[in-house]
Amino acid sequence: MTGHVKSTVILTPLGDVTTEEEEQLVTLSNNLKTYLDELKLAGDVTTTYQEMLQILQTTEEQYIRAIRFSLKADKLFLQRSPSEIRINAFNKDLLETWKANMDIQYVLDSYACAIYIVSYISKGQRGMSNLMQRATKEAREGNLGIKQSVRHIGNKFLNHVEIGAEEDVYLVLQMSLRKASRQFVFINTSPIENRTVLLKPLHYIQQLPDCSTDIECMGLIRKYAARPKTLESYCLADFAAWFEISTNKKTTHEEHED
Repeated sequence: MTGHVKSTVILTPLGDVTTEEEEQLVTLSNNLKTYLDELKLAGDVTTTYQEMLQILQTTEEQYIRAIRFSLKADKLFLQRSPSEIRINAFNKDLLETWKANMDIQYVLDSYACAIYIVSYISKGQRGMSNLMQRATKEAREGNLGIKQSVRHIGNKFLNHVEIGAEEDVYLVLQMSLRKASRQFVFINTSPIENRTVLLKPLHYIQQLPDCSTDIECMGLIRKYAARPKTLESYCLADFAAWFEISTNKKTTHEEHED
């Protein structure tokens, strides 16, 4: 249940109460829910916090206890008056930057947050999970080998991926799904021993002497270290942002020397 408080506070579940108090809190909770539902449908709301308590015929202490009675976990209640019932939770700095609607919530339970994120991003793939289970069962009952089983399940997935109608239209009409005025360049700043490197093409490695260890492609950082003197004043970020490596494909040797 939502509620309005005169100061930002974290409320915890109330716990055990007497039977008599439980009846009172249930009645107050129902009255509060009905009042807030009516408030959402009203026009201009000018009711203050104290006026709301008077309408509900309760004290602030009982009002807070009624909210806590309805909670199953700790919850943050932001300072809000009844007149702000249509205003989502927001951050002033983020709102001025984002300049669009937002509805944020303070995280008190990291596990619940993780569950929410996973369920949200996977809600469109619930039917896909059932399909994968059937495909796995078919592969198992068909006594297929590992290679055939993977191919069977993969084909099922590729041919039955669920997408929205809008995305489907864009794909059919071969329209661009996104446009951007900025690009991103990844700079691997991990310690040298933890960096992943790419090997040069096999036909180039085969031309190297047996004792050669020059089998790694030059990454961005190595290219930055080998930059010409005219670019010595550039930092790594500027080098990555403003320059692209141009390769000469006339010969295999020149292609990897640039």
